[in-house]
Amino acid sequence: TVISIVVVILAFALLYMFTGINANGTNLNYTFASDGIRVDLLTALIDYGKCIFFSITTFSTVGYGNYLPIGLCSTVLSAFQMITGVGLCALWTGCTLRKLFR
Repeated sequence: TVISIVVVILAFALLYMFTGINANGTNLNYTFASDGIRVDLLTALIDYGKCIFFSITTFSTVGYGNYLPIGLCSTVLSAFQMITGVGLCALWTGCTLRKLFR
């Protein structure tokens, strides 16, 4: 279950890089277009880290408010991740308690 949680968080973070988030007033919205602005690897990794932070806060339904989804696609994606996060956290709790009570 824990591996599933980590995979979901990292996968959604990658999706957020391309659907767009607003990270403390900076819009992160990558594209596959060849005419787009090129960024170096370090900048992309830093932005991915910001997307991981947003993914964790969305997954846990904490939502600090300093990072926001941009547009309909990112908003729907974050809503789906909230539902997935609640379900996986409940599954993890159930599995842990079942192991403890055996």
